Amino acid sequence: DGTLVIDLGEKGQYSMQADNSQLLLFSPVSGPCYYSFDLGNGLWMDPNDGHLLDEKLVREMMHITSVYLNL
Repeated sequence: DGTLVIDLGEKGQYSMQADNSQLLLFSPVSGPCYYSFDLGNGLWMDPNDGHLLDEKLVREMMHITSVYLNL
């Protein structure tokens, strides 16, 4: 159905749904967040505060799992 799910077992799950220019992330830590694709840098960015999707995922997953991630 176009949804990517990252299941962390008892620690919760992330899900992502994207269309042509917007991505919705459901996080067990921070809840729902919307991202727009920035053509200039080729990354998904939150239009409200400017944080990047990959940075948020790494930060939250490292906190939840205590495992170093390098995306």
